[in-house]
Amino acid sequence: MWLENPLQVNRSLGIRRDKNDRIDSRDIALYAYRFQDRARCYRLSEKAVKSLELLLSFRERLLRNKHALPVSAAEIRRVMQRNSAACYIYEQSRKDVDRINGEIKEVEKRMLDEIRSDESLRETYDLISSIKGIALINTVAVLVSTGNFTRFQSSRQFACYSGMAPFGKQSGTSVKMRPRVSHPANRQIKVLLTQAAKCAIRHDPGMKDYYQRKVAEGKNSWLVINNVRNKLIHVIFALVKNKQSYRAGYIRSEKIVA
Repeated sequence: MWLENPLQVNRSLGIRRDKNDRIDSRDIALYAYRFQDRARCYRLSEKAVKSLELLLSFRERLLRNKHALPVSAAEIRRVMQRNSAACYIYEQSRKDVDRINGEIKEVEKRMLDEIRSDESLRETYDLISSIKGIALINTVAVLVSTGNFTRFQSSRQFACYSGMAPFGKQSGTSVKMRPRVSHPANRQIKVLLTQAAKCAIRHDPGMKDYYQRKVAEGKNSWLVINNVRNKLIHVIFALVKNKQSYRAGYIRSEKIVA
């Protein structure tokens, strides 16, 4: 089976004036015929990775419900302060939030159990989580999106997938735009790595020094945070490739040629 990004297929078709199932089927078949040399067979995810993916999606749904309940309930109580039904809804919403918090903790516990049950995942998890700023959910999201580091050949590819690699636009002397990140991206992993970057800036002396130095030079703070995200991605891939835990302040030794 060949699994392709729908946006890739859609943008390769050029100008289209009509659309129906028959035309779509023809266009997909034409795309497959034209680009058959680029076909990559789809690989099923490992059972443990698929379980982590399901648990991560379920946790996201729980978080959305947790954030939605108190907001609507507080608004109802604010508008109808003396209404007994409004107070009842507010109190029940608070109980639901407490219940959801318990379910989130249970989901995270199951994530750890799945990781510990698979030797390969456990080894990768220990390497990634050794980085300051990378916690359980960050690590699980990376494991799921990379298929335990089987879907991407380099950290640059993963940075592109996550929407963190900057790209410029230049044509002759009239068009020259500064590099910007691309909008098509995995938003979930982007948000989680942004949180990890901010945490690393607070707790990792090297990242903190880098952030403060670049901001002092006049760089935009979000630009520097994006640089830190890219640094984390490169570090993650390097640790997994070399099977080595993170060491703060590590300086790579260079070979001396006489």
